[in-house]
Amino acid sequence: MLHAFGFSASYFPLLIFGSILEVLDTRVIQLTDSIKFSTTPPLLLALCEEINDLTNMIRRLSSFYGPTILICFVFFFNDLIWCCYYSVILLFDEGPYNKIVLYQAGAVYHLFAFFLMSKACEDHYRRVEAFHWEMYDLMCSSELLCKHEKLKLFASLGKTVEFSCCGFFTIGYPMVTSIIAAAATYLVILIQFSLQNE
Repeated sequence: MLHAFGFSASYFPLLIFGSILEVLDTRVIQLTDSIKFSTTPPLLLALCEEINDLTNMIRRLSSFYGPTILICFVFFFNDLIWCCYYSVILLFDEGPYNKIVLYQAGAVYHLFAFFLMSKACEDHYRRVEAFHWEMYDLMCSSELLCKHEKLKLFASLGKTVEFSCCGFFTIGYPMVTSIIAAAATYLVILIQFSLQNE
């Protein structure tokens, strides 16, 4: 019972991080939509300043939650490997199928958590990038906007945020494939050692 509580409680920081990120992403979408109606430099500068503020806020959010996400991911990775290991061992030993299914469901559950976290971060990358592309398209279509130095500087910089877990790895879709590859490697090693001991 205690393990089940720890299992579910470890998702709370990720849920909080994802919820805050979703609220900030909603604002990024609103800013992207309002670019089309902001054709004067002062209005565009206000949008650029707000997107910079949001980007800085998301950077602070990422650095604040980085250690917590790292701890959660280590826990999930460890649990993923053990779920896979026990399901394979039970298959070899012809164990009860309900336990095999339970362990396999746990493994899928953890992979799904990794995927959802990666998807939230990748969606943020795409939304901020969409803002920058809208800004670039608008500036290319207007000679007045192209002459504005601050807008040219903002369009050329294109600030984005990379979500990382204390600098160990970046959260995104490549992380999911790396986790699957690492889990498969550890699983093969664990199975080889357990077969040698028999």
